[in-house]
Amino acid sequence: MRNLARKNIQIIAALGLFVLALLSAFVLLRFPAPVRADETQNIPTEGGNLAGGSYTLSADVTVQSTLQISTAVTIDLNGHALSLEEGQEGSVIQLMSGSLTLKSSSGQGEIKGGSSQTGGGIYAGGTLTLSGNVKITDNTGSNIYLSNNNKITLDNFTGNVGISMGTPGTFTDNEVTNGTFTSDNKGYSVVGKELKIAKLQSITASYTNTGKVFPTTELEDLKSNVTVTGTNENNAPYIGQIKYTLAVVVPGAPADPPETDEADETPETPKTETKNELSLGKNTIL
Repeated sequence: MRNLARKNIQIIAALGLFVLALLSAFVLLRFPAPVRADETQNIPTEGGNLAGGSYTLSADVTVQSTLQISTAVTIDLNGHALSLEEGQEGSVIQLMSGSLTLKSSSGQGEIKGGSSQTGGGIYAGGTLTLSGNVKITDNTGSNIYLSNNNKITLDNFTGNVGISMGTPGTFTDNEVTNGTFTSDNKGYSVVGKELKIAKLQSITASYTNTGKVFPTTELEDLKSNVTVTGTNENNAPYIGQIKYTLAVVVPGAPADPPETDEADETPETPKTETKNELSLGKNTIL
């Protein structure tokens, strides 16, 4: 009898341990253990929502779709490249809210392969911090796009980054010392820690003769046929405001008082006067 009772107890104990193991497995699957702040995770290659915490690359990683962030995330490129799969459209990283600290603790890390006018590399709708030798220049459209007048925090940044902004202005409150920033939009240039309209480099004036008003000395008739354009320091169209003087000069007669015509683009630009001469038979437009 004692042996039988002992055997029954052993069977019950074994069943209890088995049930406990099943319950433990269910709990782990249903409620996974939270990731510690100091625990490193792997970047999911399928892309999608990125859980909060720290990620360190041990090799180059290509994601199939955009990584979306809405919490606190740290990514250590560790000298490797994080890129979007070839043929895919969109940002490599979309920081919708929360914060992203992007660094490279060893060598030059890179974000590349994205394609979007609003941040092929990173769309920054949250708090973005750059640290170490991070390169973000090889994306299509733009590299980092700062939304909602957001600014980049620099922490010993030594890398090379292209930027664009919804409203050009100050893109960081930190001094840019060792790193390099360039404008993704050739209409603008980086000056210190600001994105400004690129300086006017040259002006071109042209006149289209419609055959209806030539020859004439009436400025109002000539104005609509005159085109004045500028080229900036980036060899791109100047997007600022150009002021020029238009006058008609008839040989042997006093010149008419000059009239000023304005081509409005944006208000905050240098006032530039051109005196390009276009000969039109007996008349000359200045």
